[in-house]
Amino acid sequence: MKKGISIYPIEDNLDKYINYIKDAKVNNFDYIFMSLHIPEANQKYFENFEKILQFCFTNNMKVIVDIAKEYFEKFNFKTMNLYGIRLDYGFTISDIKKIAKNNQFKIYLNASTINVEDIQSLLKAKLEMGVFHNFYPKPYSGLSYDDFKKKNEFFKSHNLEILSFACSKFEPRFPLFQGLVTIEAHRNKNSLIQFQELWKLNSDIVCFGDTQASIKEMQLINSSLKNINEDVFIPIKIDHKLTDEERKILFARHKIRPDKSEFLIRSETSRTNFNNLEIKENNVIQDIQDFDLTIDNKNYPRYKNELQIWLKPYLQNNNWTNLICNLKEAQFLLTNTSYKYINFLEIKD
Repeated sequence: MKKGISIYPIEDNLDKYINYIKDAKVNNFDYIFMSLHIPEANQKYFENFEKILQFCFTNNMKVIVDIAKEYFEKFNFKTMNLYGIRLDYGFTISDIKKIAKNNQFKIYLNASTINVEDIQSLLKAKLEMGVFHNFYPKPYSGLSYDDFKKKNEFFKSHNLEILSFACSKFEPRFPLFQGLVTIEAHRNKNSLIQFQELWKLNSDIVCFGDTQASIKEMQLINSSLKNINEDVFIPIKIDHKLTDEERKILFARHKIRPDKSEFLIRSETSRTNFNNLEIKENNVIQDIQDFDLTIDNKNYPRYKNELQIWLKPYLQNNNWTNLICNLKEAQFLLTNTSYKYINFLEIKD
């Protein structure tokens, strides 16, 4: 899966941007998004841009720039070592064809404004192109899951490469600092969940949209998502002490039972691989909430050691079930994407 970061070199601190790019490269974030028409861009911005562009070229990073038509003629793109250019507002279909014919970089179109007639016209011209979703700094302005999914299904039907954005809370981008997301529901979610949902909804490239993501975020995403076609990886925070036996079950790779219930996502692995463990009562729960993650303890006849995720609330009058944590943040990933295995990753502040 292809991953990237965004660079907005407005500060007089070139080393900061170069070091961020180095950290990204080490973690296989090979794409760099930069905008050439943000309102805050100043002379220092463009000086840094040229140096960053050369550094990225030397280190085999793929730079994609975003530009509107009113700024296009101010730059000599033939001298830039660009992987791609996203043609934003103002370009006609004739403009796009001309630019593609006269340059070697890949053309990306605005996924929010391009229509079926324009795509068909450009495909007939045999352009190498993709589509680029917007990010939405303003809270509540991002795309819905349904709209994003429908758009991507349409783009994939035309074999177009799709790029979208996830946010990071490590260093949100000016001036709102509310996260640069494509999907509105991602604005306050863990970035590992964001990346998985975007990929499983047909994105080919996912970039952090914000000023800077943390090294830990990039490391976690890079190390976790090698089996993204079959697996999901759920970051969890645990607010009580687990027993060693609970941890052994919890942090296994859980194969999900194919006989689906409307109430439960059940692990096939937990009982078959760990039937010799004794799970004692620990954080026992009776009033189960939707998306609670639980393990059945030694009191549960026949089903001891079974791990499950509850899809609906349930009130039980016994002491058979230990609560681990709640997975509401991963609701869409767990119920609207395909996978065979679930992995849980403990996240500590």
